[in-house]
Amino acid sequence: MAAGLPAAAAVELAGDPLAVAIVRAGCRGYWLITRTAEAIQAAAMREAINAALGVTIPQREAMAAGSMFGYGCPAADPANYDDAGNMRPAPDAIAPEKPGPAEDDCRGW
Repeated sequence: MAAGLPAAAAVELAGDPLAVAIVRAGCRGYWLITRTAEAIQAAAMREAINAALGVTIPQREAMAAGSMFGYGCPAADPANYDDAGNMRPAPDAIAPEKPGPAEDDCRGW
């Protein structure tokens, strides 16, 4: 498990912006706290819970990923996120593939 993870964090469930869920470090899955009528209410509630717990945005994102994919994956490390919660590219990331031959070049097959 990555260093710097809090004991728990409030997260948005993938595909459900109305949900407020709690995830615990080292545990897969989540505990649904409530669902709100509007997404802005849920976001404010998650933000308030995380502020009370001292959870940063990178920690929140890492906790959400860890609860889904396991805490050993790179996405579960808060060091791999910027302050806005965006995943940083891996230093050894593979460059995007170059486009293949044009369709005209494959007609001989």
